Amino acid sequence: MRTKQWMWATLALFPFVPAAHAQEKAEAAETRRGITPLKVQIVFSKYQGEKKVASLPYTLTCNDDRQPVQLRMGIEVPVLVTPPKEGPPSFNYKNVGTNIDCRAGTIADGRFRLELSVEQSSIYSAVDEKARRTTAEGEGRPTWGVTDTPLANVPMFRSFRSTFAPVLRDGQTAQYTVATDPVSGEVVKIDVTLTVLK
Repeated sequence: MRTKQWMWATLALFPFVPAAHAQEKAEAAETRRGITPLKVQIVFSKYQGEKKVASLPYTLTCNDDRQPVQLRMGIEVPVLVTPPKEGPPSFNYKNVGTNIDCRAGTIADGRFRLELSVEQSSIYSAVDEKARRTTAEGEGRPTWGVTDTPLANVPMFRSFRSTFAPVLRDGQTAQYTVATDPVSGEVVKIDVTLTVLK
């Protein structure tokens, strides 16, 4: 009786043995292959028309083992809640800056697949926008904005978010995202460069 029970228990576990064995083989192969360190550079470029007005580079180091890497860079900006005329001034704080999440894995032919999530927020300056509009009008280009509305003196924050999965070789650069600010008309472009660290 005990022999039969042992046989049924063995047969019940048998289907799981190949799966466990396959997982062990995959982990062993990963150990033999080793981990490749990578440098990922992400550049935010901002344009007014054809003119580049800003270039913001960020560099992360990660491995091709799909472990997540994060970059957080920002500042807490005070936003006035209670004006001085209504009592002691009070403020709320809003975080603005850049958040980047990255994971990398190896695929065929020596290429790497990145999984990138980027988020950027900044203060919108109506004063700077008005100066740009004045310059553009002097150059004969059409302009538009919010500087002549009641919102001109209210603090505003612009935000940008994108998730994408570029496939790159060592030393390759590619442009993956282009977006236009709906208020200022400013164009944001994201370039990604991958470098294998020796």
